[in-house]
Amino acid sequence: MMQFCQEHWDDLRIEIAKAGLADAVSKDGAEAVRRFKTKDADPLLEAHNIIMVLGAKRGLVEGCPVCHVAAESGGVTDAEIIRMTVENVKERRAVALGKGGEG
Repeated sequence: MMQFCQEHWDDLRIEIAKAGLADAVSKDGAEAVRRFKTKDADPLLEAHNIIMVLGAKRGLVEGCPVCHVAAESGGVTDAEIIRMTVENVKERRAVALGKGGEG
């Protein structure tokens, strides 16, 4: 089963907090499910899902997708994968909230 290792899960939560998105993270699983059903994106789950898709697209079926993608990327570190994913989530949230984006 594909699943984040504890180190990368913790790193993802830290990066979400650094990006100022911690207040938008669901408080528990029930809230996360409700928000998913109403398309009210939880930034932690959104980042998680993006990274899971990256792992799946690279053929991963077991293990941590961050570990796998970093090992297969040819130079991109696990920290960069997490940081870039969270930046992407933050940008998408800004656009969805009508705050536009940088660029």
